[in-house]
Amino acid sequence: MALCDLSRLDRITAADAAAFKERLALSGVTRETLHPISKLCERMPDAFRNPIRRWHLRRIEGARGALMRAFFFGDPASRSELNVALGGLLERFLDAGLLVSEGEGDLLVCPLRLNLVSDLWIFTDELTQGDEAVMGAGATTASLIQAAWPSDRIGSVLDMGCGAGTAALLLARRAERSVGVDISERALTLSRFNALLAGERNVELAKSDFFSALEGQTFDLIVSQPPFVARPAETAGVTFLHGGARGDELSLELLARIPAHLAPGGRAVLLIDWPKYDDVSVTERIRRAVGDSVALDLLVLLGPPKSLDEHVTYYGVMLAPTLEGQFEEYVLLHREHLERMQIRELRLALIVLRRTENEPWTHLFETRPMMDVEPTGAQIDRILRVQDLLAQDDEALLSAALAVPPDARFVEQDERSVRVELPESRLLAPVVTSRAGADLVLEVGRSETVADAVERMFERLPQLRAGGPGRVLAGVRGALASGLLEVREE
Repeated sequence: MALCDLSRLDRITAADAAAFKERLALSGVTRETLHPISKLCERMPDAFRNPIRRWHLRRIEGARGALMRAFFFGDPASRSELNVALGGLLERFLDAGLLVSEGEGDLLVCPLRLNLVSDLWIFTDELTQGDEAVMGAGATTASLIQAAWPSDRIGSVLDMGCGAGTAALLLARRAERSVGVDISERALTLSRFNALLAGERNVELAKSDFFSALEGQTFDLIVSQPPFVARPAETAGVTFLHGGARGDELSLELLARIPAHLAPGGRAVLLIDWPKYDDVSVTERIRRAVGDSVALDLLVLLGPPKSLDEHVTYYGVMLAPTLEGQFEEYVLLHREHLERMQIRELRLALIVLRRTENEPWTHLFETRPMMDVEPTGAQIDRILRVQDLLAQDDEALLSAALAVPPDARFVEQDERSVRVELPESRLLAPVVTSRAGADLVLEVGRSETVADAVERMFERLPQLRAGGPGRVLAGVRGALASGLLEVREE
């Protein structure tokens, strides 16, 4: 199916948008009713899971079933069903191109796909509809927004490569000004329509190649999920997918431009599939890209390696409807391309850059799969506080109040070691430490300050006192770095 015409979308008014949302609510189209259908065969691309979804959808009677089929899952409903579900909106939607005829008879379907993200209704394209298709909100988009979510209200946020506007619209709720930019005019058209549907008024949208339309502007928060799939020269580029021959070229260019547009104390959060093709570490490559014109702290949360075989197969399956039977050729070509580019592994990386006035630090955490741990802004804040403390001197550490993560479990491994199982909210795998290390962690956690804990350790083990606090503080720093301790929240 070709991309639909969006030129008549502006015929839908704010009143129409509000009425549509009311119709969805009255019909019982909610997260709870959509979720069971959306989760069916969730690890498969839509083209392969849609038949079983539709089998279940066609058993949902009334307006709810008709709206879910026609708008969310591309399964036509009859004009009579949709007339009941939409009332007077039916003709307006037909006039605006939000509903079109499907085949023969009176069947109608929305040529776009409607998604529910948090409590926002987001229209987007079907991604198999061509190079200019506009990406909406996949699972990784939700992870990016969660990880970027500000703990307090901020002045400004930029959604770089906004697509259908999901991040710009959601983060507008935490910012005085939200800006979404994209190189695609189609993406901006959909973003404007989704802003109308959301009723958001503090969102600005502009066409921009990177920061070309934002000269001289800085932001408190920049979020982006740039295209990051490697592209063989023999294949046509897909705008929302390909990031260069290796996949990281576009991401590195974006990283190089970000520092000039971060306000003091500002933060950038990016989610990228990161390729390894030489011996340069992720953090070193990012440091080279951002340069040193602005002091930036760098935090990278790095998921486990992905299977390269599954990677190329997944995208082949996703694009299969457009490959005209050349699925096998696509998979073999792309797998050979990764080999030719010497790409040895891919890992999903959540990259956080923060502009600082202090000496910048760099830290990398290896996490469980990102889709399992789902990082949040609060978790990122917690990690940043720990890294800030680790960058300070012993005097600052002695005066700090630290805590053991709530619900951490200390399990004896043997007479010398203890396994500490951290709660899932801490992102990290279990840590094995010595009994002495576990005792120190628990002592620090129940003390008012680290200095108090050091004094108690001296009382318990007088032989430590002669060497001063250095040895104990080294253990505290190690526990902070591994996630066994964190800065106590007031």
